[in-house]
Amino acid sequence: MLPPLRRLARHSQEAAQTRRFLALEAIYDGGTRSEAARLGHFKLQIVRDWVIRFNIEGPDGLRDRKVPGRTPRLTEAHRHGLAVQVDHCPIPAIHGVVWWRPCDLGQWLWDQQIQ
Repeated sequence: MLPPLRRLARHSQEAAQTRRFLALEAIYDGGTRSEAARLGHFKLQIVRDWVIRFNIEGPDGLRDRKVPGRTPRLTEAHRHGLAVQVDHCPIPAIHGVVWWRPCDLGQWLWDQQIQ
């Protein structure tokens, strides 16, 4: 029968999570964190963080997490207004352009003051 961490590694769908399970298994089998870091080609601090996350959150603590990123500048109202404006072709006499360029749409958003 497989050890619990190796079984979790076998059934994991994420390659990164599998590597983390195998590194932790080396630790729980009596190896040092330095050996686990060397085997997995990781830094020692990263292995330490994984041990802590695994102890707190269990197997889900070793999954890749989505980085939050920055908040978008355009709101839903902006996007809706742009979609409507793009669907209607510009009228040269009114809009001053023959086709929409990004800078023209940005100016249109500024002129509309959509909140």
